[in-house]
Amino acid sequence: MTLHIIGAGVAGLAAGLTATGPVRVWEAAPLAGGRCRALADGSDNGTHALIGGNRAAFALLDVIGARDAWVEPEPDGLPVLDLADGSARRVALSPLGWWRADRRPAGLGWGGVVALAGLDFGADRSIAQAFAAHPALLRGFVDPLTVAALNTPAAEASARLLGTVLRGAVLPRAARLFIARAGLGPGLIGPALAALSARGIGVTFSSRLRGLEVTAGRATALVFAEPLALAPDDRVILALPPWEAARLVPGLAVPTDHAPILNLHFAHGIP
Repeated sequence: MTLHIIGAGVAGLAAGLTATGPVRVWEAAPLAGGRCRALADGSDNGTHALIGGNRAAFALLDVIGARDAWVEPEPDGLPVLDLADGSARRVALSPLGWWRADRRPAGLGWGGVVALAGLDFGADRSIAQAFAAHPALLRGFVDPLTVAALNTPAAEASARLLGTVLRGAVLPRAARLFIARAGLGPGLIGPALAALSARGIGVTFSSRLRGLEVTAGRATALVFAEPLALAPDDRVILALPPWEAARLVPGLAVPTDHAPILNLHFAHGIP
């Protein structure tokens, strides 16, 4: 049996590392990494960070031997600059650190604490609705946190889901923030490819899957430039964005609402 993994993003690479038996990985792009690939100049294609509570991600780093490539740049709290009034403060990443006034989010009072603690209870609603009575806390802390943690604006994001994030952040060391010391290429994608290679698994690049041939409900061939017949016991994993999976498997239910995330990078000198 051969396992064919379509897509060499983080999901596809992780699938290859956890699989047993013969594995082949196929990637449409000339590089691995998907949305976490580094750009041609070596810089990242966005602001990528890991929270200590993401046990699955750190387990992957252990498997590929790359945990030491990730460092904690702000162990004393995250510097926050409010562009509206020019104020700056340092905010503790863990709620347990908010007992210190100089590590507390802007606008946080007892009412805000109650609102944060109550996110997991009652009917679900948007985060903006949950903090309508605490506009300063919403603007200065909760909204940026929501975008960072859920990739969704507070007016649309689930209050209950943010509550799950905050509950996990209370655990010991769970709220520590890590970034790749030298970027995503050396800190994640490169070590993952090396770990696959050590297991005899290579990636075939620039090979976009054009279609699947299906007979009696079973995939019988992968259609690249030419069809590749599948043995009866072969398996296929589609480690792809939802729209690509839907293209290949008509009728597959996938998320259809998407919005872009724009990252702005500024060059600056550090004294």
